[in-house]
Amino acid sequence: MTLPACSRGSTPVSRWTAAPSFISVCSTRRVPDAQLSRRQARFDLTLDGLTFTRTGRDAERRGVPPVHHVPWVDVLGARVERTGKGRTVLRVEVRDTTTVPDHRLDPHTFKVSNGDTAAADDVVERIEVEVATRRRWREQGADVPAPGTDSWPEDTSAIA
Repeated sequence: MTLPACSRGSTPVSRWTAAPSFISVCSTRRVPDAQLSRRQARFDLTLDGLTFTRTGRDAERRGVPPVHHVPWVDVLGARVERTGKGRTVLRVEVRDTTTVPDHRLDPHTFKVSNGDTAAADDVVERIEVEVATRRRWREQGADVPAPGTDSWPEDTSAIA
């Protein structure tokens, strides 16, 4: 069996099932599994979580560092919204934060380029799958690996 090619836009498939896999064999902690980018900003999905990369000025306005990382344990979900002008915005729900109504000031919002609406929908679906999987692990009593570690539970029978 051949593994999926490491290329942008490919839909990785798990070795064990025919279903698309969130964490592809091409993804590492440093190489994103999915990415949205604009001229002065970037949004990455990695094994460790989500990373927002912005200009210093934009990050300062939002009250975060230029490279803002959110680990998976803090991500509650994501959705695609429309601004008042009809532009597409990806909004990530993060634990222990309040939602800022203005997307230009929210540190967990990413304005999507006009042609990337379908890619934003794909990213939201991937985030929701990962959040649901981790929630299921916690509900079944499985140990979810801490961000930045490679330790997985010894007994994986509880993971469905």
